Amino acid sequence: MSKLHYIIILFLIVGQSNLFAQDSMMYNIIDEVSSERIEKDITKLVSFGTRHTLSDTISDKRGIGAARRWIKKEFEISQVNAINVWKFFMKKVM
Repeated sequence: MSKLHYIIILFLIVGQSNLFAQDSMMYNIIDEVSSERIEKDITKLVSFGTRHTLSDTISDKRGIGAARRWIKKEFEISQVNAINVWKFFMKKVM
């Protein structure tokens, strides 16, 4: 066998193990979804009273503006958490 064949086989093996790692990561993410968290988010959205597109956009407690800002904040928190997880993962890999 030529060196090219060995390199191709090596990439296939590494790629295959990477697929298993990705599957495992996806199952971990799915396992972290909880009915309590979903209920908490729905309850919070209901607390804004209405999310009608013509409702109040200035209030921090009621209407689509308040709901929109809360959702944005939640995404920003998730983004920071994802970046921290990525940094931790990269430290372990390196």
